[in-house]
Amino acid sequence: MMRWATFSLCYAALFFAPTISQSQQPPSEVQSPESAYPNSSEGLQKFLHNTVEAVKIKDTAKETMMIHSLIMLDDNTWFKDEFGPAFGPRLAAAYQKSKASIEQQIQTVYEGNAQRGWSQPKIIRYADAATVDPPVDNFLNCMEQVVPLYQTAFNGDRSASYGEARPDAPGRSRMVAGDLSGYYIYARGGFRFVPMEILFLLPKERPVRVQLGMAEMQPKVSNEGVGGLGSQEKIEPLAYQHIHGKVVIHFVVGTTGKIKEIEAVKGSSALNNAFVEAVKPWTFKPTTLDGDPVEVEVTFETGTKIPPVSRPIRVKLGMDVMRSKLVNGSYPPDTMDTLQKLMREHKQIFGKVVIHFVLDSSGKMKKINVVEGSTELAEPFLQSVKQWTFEPTILDGEPVEVEVNLETGRQRNGKWN
Repeated sequence: MMRWATFSLCYAALFFAPTISQSQQPPSEVQSPESAYPNSSEGLQKFLHNTVEAVKIKDTAKETMMIHSLIMLDDNTWFKDEFGPAFGPRLAAAYQKSKASIEQQIQTVYEGNAQRGWSQPKIIRYADAATVDPPVDNFLNCMEQVVPLYQTAFNGDRSASYGEARPDAPGRSRMVAGDLSGYYIYARGGFRFVPMEILFLLPKERPVRVQLGMAEMQPKVSNEGVGGLGSQEKIEPLAYQHIHGKVVIHFVVGTTGKIKEIEAVKGSSALNNAFVEAVKPWTFKPTTLDGDPVEVEVTFETGTKIPPVSRPIRVKLGMDVMRSKLVNGSYPPDTMDTLQKLMREHKQIFGKVVIHFVLDSSGKMKKINVVEGSTELAEPFLQSVKQWTFEPTILDGEPVEVEVNLETGRQRNGKWN
């Protein structure tokens, strides 16, 4: 039997045995409550102890469930959340491709540990890049927000792997016990395992990134059309479809000045797609910090506004001006028949009436209402004024609407009442 050094290269997928059959696969989430295995060294130690003990007593259902729970869910966004849209998707794709072999490797190693009586591992926690050695420091430095990485030592104080010769491949070995080459992380309420070869896909050194606004980036534009959002081919039709609203676009400009990441973080899908396509071609002069090129992170607010309703120009004029333009109707309003009827009924026929009306650009009554006066007295004046029409009013050669306040009524002894 051979003892392999810490951080030995992980086995390729071809070394791994076939995965557990689909019919044997357990639910995708840990069935135990989160409080049973909290995000801590103690929580992971308890989880691994219970898993190996399940293997030892041949509790197949529990063993399968707990091992399967260490695998990232299909819709897990942990890689993108931790390493950003530049690196996360690549890692997630590699992990997805290797999920079956990862699960089989975990099962093989845990069964080997159970046979050897190793069920209480020491947990090594990494959370500060400044205090750890390569390559862990780089893994932590590449995170958007540092989360702990955990490693195990099932036999001793340091991580070690144990292998044996493969009978089907002379001269080659396979890992059968010890510590998995990789790290445990905590995501979606449970521990997950990430092989080291997945994290080795990260760059050796993450580019420095600064945040700037469009006000600072506008002068650095090196291609045309940015001020007007480049091509409007996909944006302008949306206005005609009455699709309006605010769009917030987040993008990252690489050290060469080209946009390397872009996504819409707010807005309707139709607007988002149109504006993202318009922004993608933008290029900028490279940004330097202390002489060194850096990436730039930009959050850009844009969108389409509801166009103002085109309203006809309206002017306010008095009846002293409009009287001469009256085409149909009499001024003052003809109300004698109605007033005589009110007199016969011994009702109030004196008082002030104020009528507000608006003429359209052709001179016809568009809107009319009483703003002052008793209902009975105002009604005959209102009905008379409704019939009025006027010559169109022309302002600078264009017909306009006219707004008028008409004071009328019946006075007694020179007074309104």
